[in-house]
Amino acid sequence: MATETHYETVIVGGGLAGLYAAYQLRGRRVLVLEASERVGGRIRSHRMGNRWVNVGAHVYPNPESIMGALAEELGLEVIDIPGSLRGIVAGDKIINPSRAEMLPFVLPMPIRQRVAFVRKGLKLALAMARFNRIEHRVATTDEEREQQRRQTVDFEAGRTFAEFINGVPAAMDPLIRALARRSAGEPEQVSAGAALMCLAHVMGPANAPGATARVMVGGTETVIGGLLAALGNDAVRLSAPVTMVDATSEKNIQIDFESPSGPSTVTADTVIVATPAPIARKILHPMPPELGAGLDSVTYGAFLSVGIFTNETAPASTDHLYAITTPGKQFDFLFNHANPVHPRSAHRDGGAFMAYRGGPRAEELMNEPDEKIAAAYLAQFLEILPEYQGKIVEVHVQRWPLGTAYAAPGRNAYQSVLEAGHPDRRVGLAGDYFDPLSGMEQAVRAARLAVDKIKSAHR
Repeated sequence: MATETHYETVIVGGGLAGLYAAYQLRGRRVLVLEASERVGGRIRSHRMGNRWVNVGAHVYPNPESIMGALAEELGLEVIDIPGSLRGIVAGDKIINPSRAEMLPFVLPMPIRQRVAFVRKGLKLALAMARFNRIEHRVATTDEEREQQRRQTVDFEAGRTFAEFINGVPAAMDPLIRALARRSAGEPEQVSAGAALMCLAHVMGPANAPGATARVMVGGTETVIGGLLAALGNDAVRLSAPVTMVDATSEKNIQIDFESPSGPSTVTADTVIVATPAPIARKILHPMPPELGAGLDSVTYGAFLSVGIFTNETAPASTDHLYAITTPGKQFDFLFNHANPVHPRSAHRDGGAFMAYRGGPRAEELMNEPDEKIAAAYLAQFLEILPEYQGKIVEVHVQRWPLGTAYAAPGRNAYQSVLEAGHPDRRVGLAGDYFDPLSGMEQAVRAARLAVDKIKSAHR
């Protein structure tokens, strides 16, 4: 066994939450242990020339968010998405309604189904408006902020999205399923609140608190590089999966992990476990029954992404679009990651797309070899956009088995337990699973709270 080394804080997990926690603690003796061969978690980008493809998280929070402040601190550029987020494949063409409410009138369907579509669409619009009234309210005191957060967590939390919709016309069903799978679950799995939150963030005002109409220049992984540069290479150990965090001793916390040289151990005054909930549940000891039940309540949906670089030099039919919903296709969404690049460049040297498939459908294909996954996605891509035939130059397949954390019905009952975390003040929990829907802002907010907690253990 390797010689024990002592740290002020050990952070388990080198995803965004773990690295942001380490960033807040820079200047102290801190070690980040990451199980894989890379840091960044579900943030991953590929670059070609001045273009990038994000095969994980791809839209960036607004300037007033924690992530917005972080980009400014690190000197990174975040820009508005110029293209529409409302593109949708309808038959053999892509349409781009000016408002989501126009969908029933532009999609091909019988008149009876069109009327039913309008009714269901109105129900969705009213529900999203209710959610927006909660999220957009300006809270000025801690009590108001707590009430706002509680209302957000409890919003339509007791039933599935399918139960909320309560049946849809046949022509609308593929669209509803594709929209639900953006949160990596089927309508029968995701709570209505989580699905409506996702829709509100995507289809709501660009300046809304949860709006997702911005991107980081160079790809989202650029923020991971910025955090690493601020921390220094010595702060992180890769290929170091943690097997146990033992906080039973009142003196030091013991962290056991595997390293290339064999089983190893370090000790720490404090620890932050910044892993997905199932991993935290497995490695953290002691595990209070209430917290264990709370971690067990966290649901993850898989997603499977394929990044596609193309080499066209002339304008394309998709230049005005960023997001294209693809109901009933091999993938659920197609994101045009070169859309923010083209208006900034006088010379066009190709395109960049990310195709996304979420939920059980992603799991079905995930165990297939890269070649089969790429072939399935590319065949569909070229069916939708035949103009790119012969112009695909590079493809990247990315599997995310624990993709997006989403609230299933009833998960809100465990909110107070999850937020309370571990009773030991020396142990903090961080990640993107404390909210109805995961995201970058959710991850760094949890990391900040975890850091505040362990700092109090030193007082």
